[in-house]
Amino acid sequence: MNTVLLQELGRFNMLLCVVRGSLAQLGQALRGQTLLTPELEDSFNSLLLEKVPAQWIACSYPSLKPLGSFISGLLQLLCFFQRWVDDGPPTEFWLSGIFFPQSFLTGALQSHTHRHGLPIDQLAFRATMTSQESHPDTHPETQRHPPPTLMHRNTLTLRWRQSEGLKDTQSLGL
Repeated sequence: MNTVLLQELGRFNMLLCVVRGSLAQLGQALRGQTLLTPELEDSFNSLLLEKVPAQWIACSYPSLKPLGSFISGLLQLLCFFQRWVDDGPPTEFWLSGIFFPQSFLTGALQSHTHRHGLPIDQLAFRATMTSQESHPDTHPETQRHPPPTLMHRNTLTLRWRQSEGLKDTQSLGL
């Protein structure tokens, strides 16, 4: 999983460089210190409309969020990765915030195969739907005995209308 972490951090560093650079250039252009290029003007207009500039989207993880939610999510993801660096791999992962989720899932399978000496082609991901929402960090049993595998429980969380058993697409933002 270290390889996955390094790849993700590299991609986030690139995104942060683009964000910082474009904002610095835009500030200089607004002060009249440099020319306002068409790309900077597009970024400026996007920011005025509370949209993520196309220049940022081009090097970002997949997101359809408006600007404020994108920035908030980006800050949360940066905190998530900082905790991963400082404290080691978490027991839950924010899969939708990873640039290349396929790489992450393959890395998780490879980590499990190395740890348990199993062939990777015999492993698969399994998900079970429950009728209640839970978080492993709030369960005393999970705190006392962490799971033996890298990922568990709420790796992916979907919201359901319990009465109908259907995905609640509104709460998923779809």
